[in-house]
Parts: sequence; structure tokens; C-alpha cells
Amino acid sequence: MTTPTTPPLPLPATRPASQETPQPSRWVRLRTRLEPTIAFLRRYGTILWLALIVVAGIYVVTQQRDELVETWHLIRTANPRWIGGILFLEVFSFVAMAAVYGLVLAQLGYRVGLPLLVSLHLQRAVVSGLTPMGGPASVVVFIHRLRQRGIPPQDSLLATFIKSATGHLAFLLILLPALFVKRPTLIMMLGATAIFGTVVVMFTVIAWVIQGRALPTWMFRYTPRKLLRILVQLRQHELSLVRMVPPLGILILFRLSGILTLWASLRAVGWNGGLVEPITAYVVGAILYGIAPLFQGLGIVEVGTAITLQRLGVPATMAVSATLISRILGLWLPLAIGVAAQFLEALWKRWRGSTGIAPSSH
Repeated sequence: MTTPTTPPLPLPATRPASQETPQPSRWVRLRTRLEPTIAFLRRYGTILWLALIVVAGIYVVTQQRDELVETWHLIRTANPRWIGGILFLEVFSFVAMAAVYGLVLAQLGYRVGLPLLVSLHLQRAVVSGLTPMGGPASVVVFIHRLRQRGIPPQDSLLATFIKSATGHLAFLLILLPALFVKRPTLIMMLGATAIFGTVVVMFTVIAWVIQGRALPTWMFRYTPRKLLRILVQLRQHELSLVRMVPPLGILILFRLSGILTLWASLRAVGWNGGLVEPITAYVVGAILYGIAPLFQGLGIVEVGTAITLQRLGVPATMAVSATLISRILGLWLPLAIGVAAQFLEALWKRWRGSTGIAPSSH
């Protein structure tokens, strides 16, 4: 005798867990809200920025002609010995930055020659200087060139992340003493707070990953996917915070060379002060560079640096002259050298191709 089977109880009208629609993270929702603003800035930001620079330039030319004449005279009659010292510092800066990338890539298991890394850094300087928001574009160029050397893109991106974290820490170590040299301005306090928070977050994450600890759940909600991929890649390498000390030391020297460049520029135009003024002005200029990265901070870095020097007691014409000398030799001269190097490299590859010699993957 068979017993009647009872029908199964009806299940609630809900989707299985595997088919539930995932809720977008807060980062995705915030990006969605800001998408119209981001699109507007991508389309018109460069034009607006250049228009603002042109208007400011016209105002300066029409209202401050006497100061411009004196500024130009100071630049033309700058002490050539100090100019030579500035050029030496700029060469050191380029080699130092290339060496930092070489050390970071060596930690990841890749050996790249210093001449190639110097060439890569020159190319990045060209892209950063000629492209609006050139930082991301220069990273793409860096990844593409290293991929031609057999280095996977994810490891190249990881190298830029490690260098960025170490570079922020190096700047913080320069910024903190500057806060006590002179009474800090509001922008210095805000910049110090933002950089300190960035350094703490980046190195905490790196330490967690190196130690093999599980990342907290909130990090998956607020962290972009690209950064999460970097963290996954970071766990696949045997890294240590101790091995980041040599790149950190070189990056501190790189920052100090920037301060010495501004100080030497002031000395070249006849100013006889100490290091307090150039340290403070350099820190302000570096913070402004991070706030407005369009064309490597063109316009706002020069104005911020010159105004800071002037408020610290440097005569206005000397402040402007020294700022222009340091920016021309520190930014535009390497940019011009990079453009010339890329042009000569293109001619060399075309000549080798026309003679039947296969160009090497450089």
C-alpha cells in the first residue's frame, strides 16, 4: 500500500542566491553620479585651462611691463655657473628616477638596463608634457615599452604602483620638516594631510598583501577593480618592505635635488638667502602639481611657487625669474630633449628599415 505524497511547500518568490543581481559598490555609484562632470572636463577641460592661461598671460603683459622687462634681464644675465649646476641636478634627477624603476623591476624579477630606463623616462616626460592629464598616458607608454622587453603589463603596472607609494612617502618625509621651518600655509596643511592619508593606506595595503593577510571587506566596496588586480598581482611576488628602502632613499635624493634646483635658480639671479624659502616654495609647487596635473601643472605651479617666494621675502622679479629658470631647465628642457630623441629614434628605425636591417625591440 502506497502512502500518498504531499506536495512540496511553495518556495518564496525570490531568486536563488547565485542569480541575485549584485548591488553596485559605492565607488561605482559615485563614479556614475560624477560621470557627466568627468565627461565635460574631458571634453572642455583642456580648452578652459589653456584659455585661463592665455587670459592671465595677457593681463600680466599689459599690466606689469616694467616687471617683465626686469625679469627678462635677470634671466638673460643669470650666473652661468649656477645654470651649469642646475643642469647637473637635472641629469641626476633623470638617472635617479630611472634607477628607481630599475630597482623596483628587479624586485619583481626583471633586469632592465639603465640606458633603456632613462630613454623610457624621457619618453614619459614627453607624453606628460604634451598630453592633457598626461600621467595615465605616460603609464600606458611605459607599460607598452616594457611589454616589448617581455615584461607582462600587470607587472609593469605593479611597478608603477610600488614606485608611486614610495614616491609619496619620500615627499612626505620632505614635507613634514618643511611644516616646522616656517609657519605652514593652508595648502601645505591640506597637502600634508592628503599625502599622509595616501601613504598610510597604500603601505598598509602593501603590508597586508605581503603578509598574506585577508583584505577587509570594505576595501572591496571602495577600491576600483584595477587597483584590486594590482593587489592580486602583488601577492604573486615575494616582496619585502625592507627592499623598498633603496628606492626610497633615491627618491628622497630626487626630491632634494628639486629643492636645490630652485635654490640654485635663486642664486643665479642674485639672491643670497638660505634654503628655507626654496624648501617651502618647492613643497607648495609640488602640492599644486598634484592638484592640477594638466600639462604637468603648467601655469599654476609657476604662479604658486613665485607667490610663495615673494611672500617669504624674495623680491618679486627675482622670485619670478628663479621660478621660470627652474621650470624651464627642469621641465621644458627635458621635454625638448625627449622630443628630439624620439625624432632621432624614428629616423634611425626608418633608416634601418630602408637598409634591410631589422630594428631591434628596444
